[in-house]
Amino acid sequence: MEERDALVFARSASWVTTLYAAFQDEENLYLLMEYAPGGSLRSVLQDREETMDENEARFYIGEILLALEEIHALNFVHR
Repeated sequence: MEERDALVFARSASWVTTLYAAFQDEENLYLLMEYAPGGSLRSVLQDREETMDENEARFYIGEILLALEEIHALNFVHR
């Protein structure tokens, strides 16, 4: 539920995926979110055959920091 709450408060954030709806059944919470092609950073790193160069690493690190900055500005802390 905390993740859902963070996504609700971050609706106007440009570096956080948009949450369109949330609903639950007896066991699960379902989040209907914006489609983000390309997958997770983890899958991008696992699928690579060579190591990431410094410029690519700076790009991804910069995007992560911008997203964390927006989340922290909303008084949420990512684990």
